[in-house]
Amino acid sequence: MASGIYGIKNKVTGKHYIGSTKNFSKRWGEHKYHLKRGTHHSIKLQRSYDKHGVSSFEFFILQEVEDCSQLREVEESFIKLYQSWINGYNVLKRGAKLGDYEEGTVRNVSKGEYTTRKKIVEAADVQSRKLTIRCSDEEYKILVNYCIKREQTQNDVLREHIRSLPKKKPS
Repeated sequence: MASGIYGIKNKVTGKHYIGSTKNFSKRWGEHKYHLKRGTHHSIKLQRSYDKHGVSSFEFFILQEVEDCSQLREVEESFIKLYQSWINGYNVLKRGAKLGDYEEGTVRNVSKGEYTTRKKIVEAADVQSRKLTIRCSDEEYKILVNYCIKREQTQNDVLREHIRSLPKKKPS
């Protein structure tokens, strides 16, 4: 059971998803399971899978990492190398915490179900509540590009915007 950094490549488009894991075969199985069910945490990867099909994707190991405390740092270096948050399937520029995989970014927690097929962006976590915003593909691209320029997550940008709103009570 090796740990390390892996990639998922779309052989048609050449785009990548980069991730880290403590168990390569288990993690690949998790990705395939969620992609087949339409519940993958990366909406970009899910859409591509839906369009191109399972045979268009390959799973490969980029680097084995013995010290699990190094996984996130090494993952981030590969995400930057492949630029997979810009022209790929990673949702974040940084690596996810081990075991975290950022499922909350596309999961409707109150209903306990995934909402990856809808155009939804996690906007904020206010008092442990999830707020989602439905947006068009164009609006989503604008948000992603803004986040890339500022080197912030979508969550951080939207949280910052919400905090800047006037704190007037409704009449």
